Amino acid sequence: MTVVVTAASGSAQDWKEMGRHFHRLVTDADASSAMLFLLPLKEPVLQLSMLYGTSWSVLSSWARIHVQEALPAAEAAREKRTVWVGDPQELALHYPRLALMVPDHALAAAPVLADDVVRGVACLLWPSSHPRHLGREEAAAIDTFCHRAGPLLARAARRGRPLLPGTRPMTLPAERSSPPDPAEALAAHDYVVRLPGAMSLDLEGRITFAGEAASDLLGVRVADLLGARPWELLPWLTGPDFEDRFRAAVIGHRPARFTVAHTADTCLSFELYPDASGISVHMAALPRASSTGRCQHAAPLVEPTEIKPFQQLMHLAAGLTETVRMSDVADAVAHQFLPSFGAAGLILMTASEGRLRVVGHRGYDTAFLSTWRLPVDGDQRLGRTGAPVGGVVQRARRYPRPCGGHRIRLRTRYVRGARPAGSVRGGLPRRGLSVFGRLEPPRR
Repeated sequence: MTVVVTAASGSAQDWKEMGRHFHRLVTDADASSAMLFLLPLKEPVLQLSMLYGTSWSVLSSWARIHVQEALPAAEAAREKRTVWVGDPQELALHYPRLALMVPDHALAAAPVLADDVVRGVACLLWPSSHPRHLGREEAAAIDTFCHRAGPLLARAARRGRPLLPGTRPMTLPAERSSPPDPAEALAAHDYVVRLPGAMSLDLEGRITFAGEAASDLLGVRVADLLGARPWELLPWLTGPDFEDRFRAAVIGHRPARFTVAHTADTCLSFELYPDASGISVHMAALPRASSTGRCQHAAPLVEPTEIKPFQQLMHLAAGLTETVRMSDVADAVAHQFLPSFGAAGLILMTASEGRLRVVGHRGYDTAFLSTWRLPVDGDQRLGRTGAPVGGVVQRARRYPRPCGGHRIRLRTRYVRGARPAGSVRGGLPRRGLSVFGRLEPPRR
């Protein structure tokens, strides 16, 4: 197995050894996909470090998980025990945010310990056909991995080179049981060529193979198809159908079928067949048979899982259903936003009597916030685009580092009707981010 090292910290040899142990875990447990989170000793945030059988673009919002989150991985880290969810209804009841992304799955999350200190968490997924109980061989595979990975992480930390992920996790490739012989490979090639339209996508949605028939159906040269994502290359595929069905197939490891209008009198049917290495696509041209001129849509084999446009909003909304007090709301918002953006602090404000009032915060000096009642109206009001509130500059001069050495840079606001209802601000260590705007460098 080849492990491509893209880590921020740790030796290549240690990462390769971890990759071998992780791949053995997935194979022995017969999981459809798996994730390995590592936990730095000085930060209570699980960091996604390795993936198998799923896509980074699908799971990017779970790259950083606070250990107090209502998620199996966080619960395993807090309680130092394996968390098993074998019933999709139990998943939806106890972990609603996770159920939004991976419905109809069985899941196991196991802590990786060394000297009774949690170093990480291994998460495995199985399709809904899995029995409601974790099997004996699966449990043994998880225990074996944790007993091997824990000491490896401890040794790396003692040497001063702890294993920490880079900007994105390593994706372990799926291994073939045996390479095809030349005659078998030629027969497979001939089979694909005979199909009316065949493509292959990797787990990130990039085209890795396209036959001439597929090129003719799509109206694009094979050379231009390779390496591109269909919904980014072809304007008539930019709607949600293809990308959502692709993501649903990657997450659920089940086939998907749908149709898309191509020309005035033609539709294309798409069938997606996933496995741990990618997705095979079969295409065929269909006439627009209905009297309205619309496509006769094929019934989907799996419903799409829409996770892109409103993903963070849905996760936050689900988290807010677990809150009771204002401090709970501040905790829920902080646990969602701070790990996702790498922020160090957050202020939660509401609009009252024409001014913004601080109702919760994490990571800020209380003295710095004690006099905050910022105007909403007038020359200093918070603009619709998220412009800075007047008066922050003056406070920044008095408290140049109100959040552990960080500047206030993250800002967004909430509007109810045409009236401002509240605002969230956060401190970022190295760069600024406007949640509903653009990345901007901090002012010097």
